Amino acid sequence: MVAARTAMVRVGDTVHQVWAGRTTADADAAVVADHPDMWRELVVDFPADDSELAPADGSEGPSARAVRAWAREHDLEVPARGRVPDELVAAYLAAQAEG
Repeated sequence: MVAARTAMVRVGDTVHQVWAGRTTADADAAVVADHPDMWRELVVDFPADDSELAPADGSEGPSARAVRAWAREHDLEVPARGRVPDELVAAYLAAQAEG
């Protein structure tokens, strides 16, 4: 289960701070049972194998840091954290190939 909203909740004599989208708990935890409206099921979809995580040619590819720096230098929008969009990685690789 993952917190659906940010709040302070009491379970017995203990106060818990839960953060929406960040705090997780087992479905049978007391905090979930006492405050069911605070939680939603956490669904995570992982690839079946690592082939979806790496380039098909087996190389590691460019670092996210390098792609982000290049994108910023070229006034392209790039997320500060998380996965770098495939389109930006492809543009970075094409620019590197051109020299």
